[in-house]
Amino acid sequence: MNYKDYLKSNHWKELRSKKYTKKRKCAICRYKNNLETHHFVYKNLYNVETSDLRVLCRGCHSLIHLLVKDKKLTLKGLSVQGMLVKSKSYIKLYKKNPNYLTYWRDKRLGKI
Repeated sequence: MNYKDYLKSNHWKELRSKKYTKKRKCAICRYKNNLETHHFVYKNLYNVETSDLRVLCRGCHSLIHLLVKDKKLTLKGLSVQGMLVKSKSYIKLYKKNPNYLTYWRDKRLGKI
């Protein structure tokens, strides 16, 4: 089973539902809308626990993926809590820059 199929599986839906039931705001910026679930740990598709997941708003989730892809943020070797703390500090730095959303949008659209 590939990752896209896994995200449609009952196993994933149950894990995501459990996480949303506990946490109804972004773990980074505390925003309560446009929430998604982020895997901080990929052991394998069926070896995921709710402790490996964090609820993030779409903006913070996308920014984490962008920073990791650009190699500006590395999370390897950290605990899930360590990953969250490091992600928070990087996102706060980017959010202090008023152009961070423009940067993120342009990067996604391939303009940068």
